[in-house]
Amino acid sequence: MDADYYIIAVRKDEYERITYLKTLNGLTKSRADVVNDIDSCGKSVMTAFLKPDGKYYKGAEVHVYKHKWLRTDQNQIEADNLDNLPAF
Repeated sequence: MDADYYIIAVRKDEYERITYLKTLNGLTKSRADVVNDIDSCGKSVMTAFLKPDGKYYKGAEVHVYKHKWLRTDQNQIEADNLDNLPAF
């Protein structure tokens, strides 16, 4: 499955909550914008990971839980779980 866009990095606040996300095409989006893209606009969003060969590879599909939390799994935990992505 191809995505409308891929998330490659995250920025967190002092409480370790994701506030902004960087996309593969270089855009910076707020968490609220990404939640809206998925929930209201029906966009497909996935993670992408940089490998040692310098190329990005498709990761997991990003889901929204309770109209607020971004997750790559279907757990019903009220927190973001994109922790494997690097910070920017």
